[in-house]
Amino acid sequence: PISKILKQNNYNYQIITDYEKAQFEINKYNAIIIAENSNDIKIIGNDNYLINSDEILEDTVVIHIAGNVDFSNGKFIKVPEKPAPFGYMSFTTDFIDSQAVIDLHTAGFKVAEGMLKSNEMNLNGLEYKDFMESNYPALAFQNKKYW
Repeated sequence: PISKILKQNNYNYQIITDYEKAQFEINKYNAIIIAENSNDIKIIGNDNYLINSDEILEDTVVIHIAGNVDFSNGKFIKVPEKPAPFGYMSFTTDFIDSQAVIDLHTAGFKVAEGMLKSNEMNLNGLEYKDFMESNYPALAFQNKKYW
């Protein structure tokens, strides 16, 4: 949904999902949107982060939707000023459009359906995780205790 909105408004943008191969010149962007909800990689901050806060220009707007960031030392424009911690969203899908909310709720129902089927099949651990991720719009937490 974020890409769709950016494209509709004729923004030039780059989507980065493979952090190990990520190559970009951070100062060529006037805005950065962080929307990472499954990988707790440190994205923006000062120590051992993918992007060092000091490298982002002061007039750059950094919008946090979800992801592991530390805005405390950044001089850039922060939206929001205090982002939610990893695992939580600073902005939810209702800021994007009503269809995103409907899609999210529908996906939640599909995941619940898969959980019921998994339970009926007596799946546990990795089998449960693999079944859900292969057949439903579900992503497991990285911590195996939740599988």
